[in-house]
Amino acid sequence: MGQRRYYALWIPSLNEQIPDVINPEPASVELSDIIGLPPCKLRCEVELSTKNITLYYSLDSIDNERKLSFTHLEAIRSGLISYEVNIPTPADALTECLLSQMHHSIYHYLKGIFHEHNYHEDECDSLLQGYTSTHLIKLSDSKTLKNIYTHYLTEYQDKLNDAYMTLSGQLCKLQETTNVKKAYKQALIEVKQLKRDCQRVMGEASYAEALLEMSRFNIKNTIYNTLRNRLSLLEILREKCYDAYSLINNEYNNRLGRYGIWIGAMGIILTFLLEIYHTSDNTTVQNKSVNTSDNYELTKLINRADSLAAINQQIIDSLQRK
Repeated sequence: MGQRRYYALWIPSLNEQIPDVINPEPASVELSDIIGLPPCKLRCEVELSTKNITLYYSLDSIDNERKLSFTHLEAIRSGLISYEVNIPTPADALTECLLSQMHHSIYHYLKGIFHEHNYHEDECDSLLQGYTSTHLIKLSDSKTLKNIYTHYLTEYQDKLNDAYMTLSGQLCKLQETTNVKKAYKQALIEVKQLKRDCQRVMGEASYAEALLEMSRFNIKNTIYNTLRNRLSLLEILREKCYDAYSLINNEYNNRLGRYGIWIGAMGIILTFLLEIYHTSDNTTVQNKSVNTSDNYELTKLINRADSLAAINQQIIDSLQRK
């Protein structure tokens, strides 16, 4: 005996396509971010012909593996795929979580069976809760489909709202760093991080926009318009973030260039001064050498004069004796 739960997973895609298994043996993971759940190890096996999934999990290092069978029901071109799970009773910490709602970490792990992160970082589409129902999910039913689309679009809207506020705060802090503190080296570090965060958010936003367009005629206008407005504001903010990156990067490089010119000029002046010093020093040495040489020559002349005088005196004395 157990309780049945039904899940509709949206497999992020920028174009309409039926989800297909591309990673039948995803690497095992350890979850530690589910409130009330101890660290939990997950691994799974996928049957390619049916797309059925067997999820194995253990709640601690000495716990034997338990398993849940996800039976594939339907899949449609908008990237939705549905599963049925019979959750045994009594429920444990993980299955208790699955009874109420599929946590985003579990959804993200299962989604990795059908989805590759080719054009974005791994976490760009990992912050959604999987759609959960106590009733059989029929993807052909317009009301059910509306509920599923609304669930995921609302999830995206909440996440993108938070992301917008975070990026706006980072941009304001960056303006203080540059305009008030004039700390351009620190500003360059901050703006590089801002650019990376912006790219991550826009990666998630691109999937939100794709789902929004796929579900255009299955959701309320208020849902569509609210998310569309948020996506527009994010695009404007993205341009501001990229402009800030270009401005600060150029200013920092220009300052480095000016410092380089200044240092180069100082180097030339220092070289010139050292050259003068060495020239003066060499002249002094040369003068000392000249003076020493002159004294030596003078001594030689005096000695010669004395010798000549002695010779002359000898000649005179010799003549006198004659």
